[in-house]
Amino acid sequence: MNLYVGYDIGGTSIKSAIIDQKRTILYQDSVATYGLHDPLHTIKALMEQTKTFIAERKGSLTAIGIGCTGPVNRKTGAIHNPYTLPGYEGVNIKTMMETEFEVPVICENDANAAHVGEASMMDPAVPNSIMITFGTGIGVSVRLGGKLFRLPGPFHPEIGHISVGVGSPDLCYCNKSHCFEHVMSGSGINRYAMDTYGQSPEEVLKNPDSEQYRKFLARMVDATTEAIITLSILFNPEVVFIGGGMHLFICRYVMGPVQERLDTLLPVYGKTVLKDSQIGPLAGCYGAAMLATGQSG
Repeated sequence: MNLYVGYDIGGTSIKSAIIDQKRTILYQDSVATYGLHDPLHTIKALMEQTKTFIAERKGSLTAIGIGCTGPVNRKTGAIHNPYTLPGYEGVNIKTMMETEFEVPVICENDANAAHVGEASMMDPAVPNSIMITFGTGIGVSVRLGGKLFRLPGPFHPEIGHISVGVGSPDLCYCNKSHCFEHVMSGSGINRYAMDTYGQSPEEVLKNPDSEQYRKFLARMVDATTEAIITLSILFNPEVVFIGGGMHLFICRYVMGPVQERLDTLLPVYGKTVLKDSQIGPLAGCYGAAMLATGQSG
């Protein structure tokens, strides 16, 4: 049996999935990105788990796909991200896995991998779509004409750092206060809730009749709406997928009000529909495994 492995490396967790030729998920797992403190030990532990499963199944590992929060060099596999992956900078996971498993390893931005995973669940997939992954940071992937949008060179554009009309008291590591990621990532949402209200986001949003509920929600809706309007004007997507580790929170509180605004504000550009990820947190590792099968997105 030919098996394909996908890894999704994020700032909070590393998720893995193993699929067969029929794209069926046979195995999935998740470990803390810093569970063993040393990134090399964490990656080695993941590889050992993978080898154990494949041996138990008596399968043949054919290829590996890796989705990693950027910046990551998709050609060489070197991680250049000291911000949401501190300690992993300079680690070359592609080389490590090629040496260990002796199979082809495909490296990709994590939002692109998640987009491939999500698009593969649609039959047929829409030609123009966007994937926004809300997690420790924010990832954005664009598909145009059924193909992933890429810049020349090995790096994915950091679209998550586009400017929005909502500011923060401090600066993002991109040196902007009105940065989409800084406002709407899991880190940003949690930081603002604690600094402003001394509570977790869920505690702030407990009482829909409270002033803090209205202000906190309006801030998130404003920022997300502005970001999606900008992306819709540029790329005219039919669908914007909402994924990542924070997708349940975003879909519960933010997605509905944002969709209402989009329906009012975007008649000229067509109807951009927001969709919750069908496979949720598994989109990244499933998409990475799909890339390992040869699917280009």
